[in-house]
Amino acid sequence: MQGLYSIGLLIVSNVFMTLAWYGHLKLQEMKVINNWPLYGVILLSWGIALFEYCCQVPANRLGFRENGGPFSLMQLKVIQEVITLIIFTLFSVVVFKGESLHWNHIAAFGCLVLAVYFAAYYLFHWIASFSPGLLLALQILTIFFCLAGTTLIREVRMVFEAVDRSLEEGSSYSRS
Repeated sequence: MQGLYSIGLLIVSNVFMTLAWYGHLKLQEMKVINNWPLYGVILLSWGIALFEYCCQVPANRLGFRENGGPFSLMQLKVIQEVITLIIFTLFSVVVFKGESLHWNHIAAFGCLVLAVYFAAYYLFHWIASFSPGLLLALQILTIFFCLAGTTLIREVRMVFEAVDRSLEEGSSYSRS
């Protein structure tokens, strides 16, 4: 259970991290902070990053094997990097609509998923010691989530593009 809490906190942490690192770019694009001096933007980002650390540190403590968690230090880092890329991809495709996902991005994500698999190799074998069927189910579920994640990104993007078109059509009617 500690592993799930750890992964959940890593997800929340990475949402804050992505907002801290890249959110100010969207705020600048929206002309909310475009006149702010650099130190103001840095302080804003640090303020957001504080919440990242409030989730990241407990996630690592809960998940670390020597604290009773299921993950080694290397496994925690690889899991965190994959979560970071998933959150960043969703953020960039949804918030920055001009960004697009290409085949090389998908290939890179596939390599990272393999990295998580190899980093979690012993964890998978520990699960298999309880039940080989459970291991197979976990592997199938992992593949399903990887494929579903790619489809979800595409679907979310299509929804936002449809909303944009609808808003553009609505604003053109109000001008007439």
